[in-house]
Amino acid sequence: MKWITRERPKIDRIACPWLIERFIDPALMQLATIVRGADTSRFDLSPQSAGLNAISLGLSHSFKDDHEMLKHGMVMYDALYAWCKNAQTETHNWPPQVA
Repeated sequence: MKWITRERPKIDRIACPWLIERFIDPALMQLATIVRGADTSRFDLSPQSAGLNAISLGLSHSFKDDHEMLKHGMVMYDALYAWCKNAQTETHNWPPQVA
């Protein structure tokens, strides 16, 4: 069951259910730093924080239904986590290597 802690969830209000639903993993420290930077407007904490903030604000303006926003936000956090775990060294070389 999905849950939302307040109307119009943003960064941490999507990240927390995502973490709880998916798993608790010690390797999430980098993702946690990105989320913290985005949630607190401390973009100096991680170069990805400003992008996460922008995407989260975009989600907020793209979906009126909070549960629909959460559904799409989960995909966003899955992708960011995959980047944290496996894709940080990937470049724009062609052809890409798919996991």
